[in-house]
Amino acid sequence: MLLLFLVSSYWTIRCQKESGTDSTSLLLAGLVLAGPSGCPQIIGDGLTLCGDTVVSLEVSREEFDRVAPWPGIPTADARRYTKELLFSRFRDDFDYVVFLINDRNAAAGGWSRSVSQDVTGLGFSPFDNGALYGTSGNLNAVIYLTTLGAITGGPFLHEIMHTWGNYVLPSESASHWGLSSAGGQLGGWDPDTFQDLGYTNGNGKNVYQASKGESYHYFGVNANGGNCMPYSPIELYLMGLIPSSEVPDIKVAVNPEPEDFPNGIFAADSIDTVTIDDIIADHGLRTPGPSSSQKHFRVLTVILTPTALTNEDWNLVLDDIREMEAPTKAGYCENFASATGYRATIQFGDLNNSLR
Repeated sequence: MLLLFLVSSYWTIRCQKESGTDSTSLLLAGLVLAGPSGCPQIIGDGLTLCGDTVVSLEVSREEFDRVAPWPGIPTADARRYTKELLFSRFRDDFDYVVFLINDRNAAAGGWSRSVSQDVTGLGFSPFDNGALYGTSGNLNAVIYLTTLGAITGGPFLHEIMHTWGNYVLPSESASHWGLSSAGGQLGGWDPDTFQDLGYTNGNGKNVYQASKGESYHYFGVNANGGNCMPYSPIELYLMGLIPSSEVPDIKVAVNPEPEDFPNGIFAADSIDTVTIDDIIADHGLRTPGPSSSQKHFRVLTVILTPTALTNEDWNLVLDDIREMEAPTKAGYCENFASATGYRATIQFGDLNNSLR
């Protein structure tokens, strides 16, 4: 029954915490660093430099076919790409390494694999697996996205949010908001749309309806349609961008089951109310808070490809990056700054200054 909830989620999305050790040999055809000039320059040993915005990692067709398709780059390969290649050429200056797959036809999807975290109050203890990735605690996560257009098309903002959540609310969709009014990048409904329909189903459960926004008739349990959803108050709190006083009470469905879920209708034994004080009592206050939390993040973007990229490929990704890191959003959907309510920024470029 629970699988029916996932129908409304547009992407296949995962969040994984890093554990264990393993290694494999590095099979590398070349590394390309590309920027606005779009003019690669070979700098030796299979490495090619062209600008300072995005990197391409060219691997054999055999390796690409093994690591690129869903469920994505295996842990051992993600580690060796970062440790043996990327951080042998770049300094430890980045919060995220994002792997884009050179595929325009794949279904949009991705995962975020946590590498280190020193924030408390998130529902788990601080940890640091950076040594496995060639970093000394600066790297938050490695992110895998299935298609070239995933930075602006999604689920880029979603995967960034997995740095901090969800580990503070009960959910039938692990690490996501599930059937709750947390309503943001990790799923859940808009609290203003919730209604008790006033009857019970055949199992004696109360029936409710909600959506991700007033102009919609549905919501997702693990995503809400990509980058067009800003971060919700509980998400902004976990990111360290707003104080606890700005987080409203959150409704959580108890023992839910689907009724007409494509129209946001579900059943549950009851609806619990979780306050931010409840969350703090269980997990502690998010520390550091908004007065001293990190507000600027750096990304090393890597296009995994079996062939040399075309100018069209470069331009697609470069345009997406410019839009995502812009100080204001350009269209209907959100970029990072607008999704945070202009409380934080993200940077993809200036890679030349991080070269070793």
